[in-house]
Amino acid sequence: MNGFVLIVVAGLATLLPEARAFDCNVTRFDEVAARATFYGAGSTEAQSDQALIARCQAFDKDIAYLQEYTQNCIQGLANGMVKLVLEGASNDMATRCVESPTRANYLRLVPCLNKHGNEFHKCNMNLAAVLESASAKPKKIRVGLSCCYMGNFVDCVTRTAKKCGPDHQQIASDIINNYAADLLSTVCVKWKANSKACRELPRISPAPNPKYKSLITPLANVLLSLNH
Repeated sequence: MNGFVLIVVAGLATLLPEARAFDCNVTRFDEVAARATFYGAGSTEAQSDQALIARCQAFDKDIAYLQEYTQNCIQGLANGMVKLVLEGASNDMATRCVESPTRANYLRLVPCLNKHGNEFHKCNMNLAAVLESASAKPKKIRVGLSCCYMGNFVDCVTRTAKKCGPDHQQIASDIINNYAADLLSTVCVKWKANSKACRELPRISPAPNPKYKSLITPLANVLLSLNH
């Protein structure tokens, strides 16, 4: 390499930012994951066209961060499963972020769903607390316990939506299935809610003082059991 090339390379090196290790801050991940899930961050979902536009813009940034965190901070089989959940969330949100019958239907139905927003949010918080409890159990039963209680979560959401009517129940069911279908049909295929496999597992209570806001964070902790 001649002197001119060395000078050019050295000059380019001064222009490039230093490579930085990704900050695996679980608290930030948890806060962003809560915002990215259906009634995960509170009792209200966007119910006007303008609010939904803003929600979609924020979601794009949130999901990009969650995907980057997962790529850098969650290892092994757990990495792949969390990616499936995030992909499901992204695909689901995409149906409401473009002009479509699904978007129009959502905007028609969400006002009534928001009247029960506290109940939906409670479904999320209860599952997050249960998953946190499951993550403290012996490794061999963590995934099974989590899968069984995820079935209860789906029931909680659809039962709450039914108070508004069958169309509301259907859209809530579709949203949750978009998030969870891949997980329920793979690692959870053996453990369906109220199945014999679930009845054979010990019952657990939600963590009394849960440290997570999102159900995705303790779920990721449980899925790490798949790595061993």
